[in-house]
Amino acid sequence: MLQAVELLYALGALNKRSHLTDPEGTRLAEIPLHPIFGKMLLASVEMGCTEEILIIAAMTQIQNVFVNAPNEKHKAVSQHHKDKNVIVMIVTVLICPK
Repeated sequence: MLQAVELLYALGALNKRSHLTDPEGTRLAEIPLHPIFGKMLLASVEMGCTEEILIIAAMTQIQNVFVNAPNEKHKAVSQHHKDKNVIVMIVTVLICPK
């Protein structure tokens, strides 16, 4: 529980009295995502990259995005751990299909 409060404080969602900050904490509380993804989404609005961040957040919520057949699952998991740039690859595939 303490770690959760510390995270929310670090994200600017809680003040020193552990009350929601306004407007940041209130907005973050309304987003049905892990607080880190919520903060990322709120920041993306200011930076003008909301579409890309939505894709990244959505793709990280499911496992083995590129698995087509059950027997390929082990290969996909191994590749996922090797590829440190999987998020960049996902955005490139979905946003820049050329």
